Amino acid sequence: MQFNTLDDIKKEEYVGFLRVGDILDNRKLLKQIPHKTEHKKPIRGLYLILRLNGKKPRFLVENPSGVKNIHNHSFSVAELESKWDKVKESVVVYLGQAGGVRGGKLSNSSLHRRLRQYMDAMKRTGKKQSSHNGGRAIWQFDDYDDLVVCWKPVAEGIDPKLKEQQLIREFREIYGDRPLANRTT
Repeated sequence: MQFNTLDDIKKEEYVGFLRVGDILDNRKLLKQIPHKTEHKKPIRGLYLILRLNGKKPRFLVENPSGVKNIHNHSFSVAELESKWDKVKESVVVYLGQAGGVRGGKLSNSSLHRRLRQYMDAMKRTGKKQSSHNGGRAIWQFDDYDDLVVCWKPVAEGIDPKLKEQQLIREFREIYGDRPLANRTT
């Protein structure tokens, strides 16, 4: 897969392309993200967070999101800038999955549920708190409202976690590192 342009992403049949700020302002937009099949099974898949403006980013010193059980979930600006220099040619800043194998079986998480958890970290009103720890670096972009989320369901029986790992390997082959917000720490 290529990760350089919006057209690259669309060629891979990702859909949605909702602006994060619009989702945060109108949570009803999350209803566009698939949840369950007609047989009441979770719709599993992959999702991407994209930064499309092409400008050099500015990073916030403190991560404004709320993630459960993590006291300081900010990355240093120097660390983010260094990482950005490696992956700046890509529009993908985070690559995630929903419904992958956990404990030997496919989880019941759906694309809708996982992305709702992700957006819960930055609720505009009420307490910001989310169990979604992955990708938290996106909230340190000073223009995180302009990031775009898209998704791609996978066929039933396919493990999205394996697909995610494959895409991260492909990304690393091109850029020498993971997407900026795909952290291992």
